[in-house]
Amino acid sequence: PRSTLFPYTTLFRSCMNSVKNMKEEIEKKLKDFQHILDGVNNKQIFPFEVSAACGYALSSDNPGKSADEILGIADQNMYENKKKMKNEKK
Repeated sequence: PRSTLFPYTTLFRSCMNSVKNMKEEIEKKLKDFQHILDGVNNKQIFPFEVSAACGYALSSDNPGKSADEILGIADQNMYENKKKMKNEKK
């Protein structure tokens, strides 16, 4: 017989897969966005290089954190990305 926890463990696995898929989807969208920026720069539409540093944070990775704290983590991740981008240009 199935455990009475079966529906809950199935739901938990489904939620964890959703979080994993969400991260993968965010990373894919960020790569797509970078590809668009690369295309703009390759066409030399502007007399300067266009770039954008992005960062995100998920509440599922930060249990117990408030929305403001999660926004702060996303902001920190964006600044880390910006620093990484600057170092890659050197």
